[in-house]
Amino acid sequence: MLNDERIIDEFIAFFGAGVETTSHLAVMMLYLFTQHPDMLAKVKEEVAKNYPGHESVSAENLAAMEYTQCFMKETLRHYTPAPGTMFRICVKEHQIGDYTIKKGTYVRTHPFREYFNPKNFEDPFAFNPERWNSAKSNDLNPYSFLPFWAGPRNCIG
Repeated sequence: MLNDERIIDEFIAFFGAGVETTSHLAVMMLYLFTQHPDMLAKVKEEVAKNYPGHESVSAENLAAMEYTQCFMKETLRHYTPAPGTMFRICVKEHQIGDYTIKKGTYVRTHPFREYFNPKNFEDPFAFNPERWNSAKSNDLNPYSFLPFWAGPRNCIG
């Protein structure tokens, strides 16, 4: 049974995870549009093509906006909303090379290690939404891009 305090805690977690990450993405996209007006023009063109009569947003129209999705993914790669929250507690002892990670140890990774690694992304410091087009992104290691983490404890927002 949830008491009032637990309900409030859960609400704060869901609200923070949903609102903060979404607003962060929106603000960073707006910033990047100011830095890349040519890319803004492509997004505007895509919006005009998919919403010529100012229709309501639909899953079909959103799915057709491939360049906009690529722009969003590249924004998330450069400006991940909550990079410091990616940690786990080791549930059993592990040996990795010369290092022993004891049970109960907090283990944390930082996504920028993967996002700006030339093994994962060609010219990793360039802002290049085209890297996410279907043909290229299918070759990516699935764990090289985790803006909302992965697995059973991924972002609830």
